[in-house]
Amino acid sequence: MSFGLYYPNKAGFTTKWEPQFPPDVPLQMGKDQPEQVTSVLSGGEIIVQNKGAARRTWSLPFTLMSDADRASLETFWDTVGKSFKSFEMDDGTGTLFTVRIMNALEFEKFQVNNWSTTLELREE
Repeated sequence: MSFGLYYPNKAGFTTKWEPQFPPDVPLQMGKDQPEQVTSVLSGGEIIVQNKGAARRTWSLPFTLMSDADRASLETFWDTVGKSFKSFEMDDGTGTLFTVRIMNALEFEKFQVNNWSTTLELREE
């Protein structure tokens, strides 16, 4: 199994990104309840209203990316339009998650043919 991003899904992708190297470790995985309204009343009581489901998030750092991996990731990012379209991520264990990219693509070049970036993904 290997890490990869597949649009619209792994079984029938039209565009994919399978980097030569998986995300660096440690990587961050979290879970958030992003759609909550919280208010504190004058007596100190907290009122919370859930407006959506909890969602997983990933912060995936990549280093040692080749020029080809960087160009391929840019093409994938353009295809999904950053957060506009969801796609499937294979986390490298064969588990698939439907996700969206939540950050701008920013690359740092630190050697010839050697790039780094971080992807922030959010589960649908």
